[in-house]
Amino acid sequence: KELEANSAEIGKLRKELSQALQQVDMLEEEQEHNRGKIIKLTKDLSLSQSCPGGGAADDLSVVKEQLEYANEDNRKKDRKIGCQQIEVENQSEQISKLKEELRDARNRLEKVENDADRLDEVTAVNDELRFQLDQKAKELEEVEAKRIEIVELQSSKWKAATKQRKELEDELNHCQQQLRDLQNGNKSRSLSEDPNTKE
Repeated sequence: KELEANSAEIGKLRKELSQALQQVDMLEEEQEHNRGKIIKLTKDLSLSQSCPGGGAADDLSVVKEQLEYANEDNRKKDRKIGCQQIEVENQSEQISKLKEELRDARNRLEKVENDADRLDEVTAVNDELRFQLDQKAKELEEVEAKRIEIVELQSSKWKAATKQRKELEDELNHCQQQLRDLQNGNKSRSLSEDPNTKE
């Protein structure tokens, strides 16, 4: 797309450049024609100035007016030619710039085409890697499922062990309390049977 756009833009600018150059040629032809007219009018002016007679002044005035008009027309055409030449230079610069961009785009396209030559190989490697990745993902899912199962089993065992330990602790506490009660009872009997205690 970039190549097509650059080529189209270059074609358009070349057409505009050709038209501008044609216009410059046309203006230069008109200017040359005006120069010929100025030369003729200058001769007529010289002739009118040298010829005596009543109509000479009128002829002189007409020739001077025509000469002034021709000179002014030439000055206008000079300005137009200058503008056209500036436009031609700008268009030439644009064309050079676009040609450079076109070369860059072609180089990039060539690189892409070279890369595309390896696309099949890269695609095959990519497919193989994707397959291996899918296999690893399945293995990971299986391992994760087993891990969850083990964690749940361990949690269940831990809860059962905790409950059993609590029960054993309660039973131990109960036995210890009974032992203390028994020891306290024996101590009381010993004191009641002691003669010194009786006295």
